[in-house]
Amino acid sequence: MVSFTTGLLLMIAVSLALPRGRAG
Repeated sequence: MVSFTTGLLLMIAVSLALPRGRAG
């Protein structure tokens, strides 16, 4: 369960970080 939560948080963090980097 811990690994699932960590993976979910990582996916959210990446999804939020990618648009910011591309948008500049």
